[in-house]
Amino acid sequence: MPKVKKGLESIFISVRYPERTLYVGEPVFVEYLLYVRSGLPVSGFRPEAMPAFKGFVIDQLPVRSGEGREVVVSGVRFVAYTLWRGLVSALNEGTLPLDQINVVVKIGDFFRERSVVVRNDPVTLTFKKPPLENRPADYVEGTVGSFVIQSSLDRDKIKINESAILTVKVEGSGNLRGIKMKEIEVPGGLKISPIPGADLDEVVADVAGMSGRRVFQYLITGEKAGDYQIPKISLAFFNPITEKYERTTTKPLALFVLSEGFSPQMEAKNKGNIVDIIRKPVRKRVEIGQAKGENDKKLLLGAVSLALVFYAGCEASLRLRGVRLRKGERPLSRARKELLALESKKVSLPDFCGAIERVIRAYLSERFSIPAFGLGYEELREKLMEKGVKVEDVQSLLSELEACAFAKFAPTSSQEEDMTQAVQRVLSLLERIDESAL
Repeated sequence: MPKVKKGLESIFISVRYPERTLYVGEPVFVEYLLYVRSGLPVSGFRPEAMPAFKGFVIDQLPVRSGEGREVVVSGVRFVAYTLWRGLVSALNEGTLPLDQINVVVKIGDFFRERSVVVRNDPVTLTFKKPPLENRPADYVEGTVGSFVIQSSLDRDKIKINESAILTVKVEGSGNLRGIKMKEIEVPGGLKISPIPGADLDEVVADVAGMSGRRVFQYLITGEKAGDYQIPKISLAFFNPITEKYERTTTKPLALFVLSEGFSPQMEAKNKGNIVDIIRKPVRKRVEIGQAKGENDKKLLLGAVSLALVFYAGCEASLRLRGVRLRKGERPLSRARKELLALESKKVSLPDFCGAIERVIRAYLSERFSIPAFGLGYEELREKLMEKGVKVEDVQSLLSELEACAFAKFAPTSSQEEDMTQAVQRVLSLLERIDESAL
């Protein structure tokens, strides 16, 4: 939030930007604002030139010309007008200046009008490269943000010379356009090739930064019959909030390539039919029992059946628990780490609220496998209800997101204590959702 200079100027320009460590490749929200004291008879204003942003890649956001909003600065009421807003990404490390803007402001009416030229103070932003220490070997320069990766096949069975489509989605916030997928290795007997020009990306640039998803698709062709596994796909990235390297990884995917002589036995194996798994050992035990006598047969059959049923029950229970742990603990652990890191940092209220929203949506994307970054409030409500999240928790979550959206634009100050309470409140909410949801 800008501070009024000595003398409480009636008209001035302020540049809004994140007050924290910035990194090369990170999309950073910048906004030029013209402040006019309330009650001053301003008939219009005109920027003489817009900033050039040399050394940056920019994503300019739309501005509603002439529309202002009431704000309070150091106890004084002003009307704030947006001159320019957008995302800037530094191409190189170092200190880069943001261009100054000259604005001609007309004061008075038709009979008594005068012009005043105002200019913002010089502003420089310092960008660092992510550290070399602990940098993963597969890290790609510019992969800065917080991301979740998922993969899927459009079908899990194909014939020789047929193809399945592998879809890899990267959701999150940060330098999404700079994400480059490394070459995906598949087992021998399969051939993989990228599908060019698949325009499935949904990237949004706003005051919170850049968010959404990137989609990469591949054709996987079967060249030899067999049971294959598409290996895990991982993405290493640098998180500017935690200031650490992190990694997101998909699960392996099964793909069956069928030949002309594909047998029913292989089909049963692929389906993992537990009935067949239990039956086969029982038949063997029956044969052994018949050889030893009728009493031994009954005893062995009963013991083996009981053991197999017990094993199957334990196996199913462990699998269910494993799925719960994989789906729940990992996303919650990531969210907890980012929230606690945010709690210890001194950031402006808009940056804080943007980070809170990113953490919430990243958690929902990974925990429930939904495109949380691309959903509106009502769509998000519907998806979470389908996943078994309690009504009161859904409403609390949406209230937090709405509060973040409002606070990113509201020019009010916030105490560190308030931010700490917000972190603890959101963390407690995510823990409740994680515990109660399906």
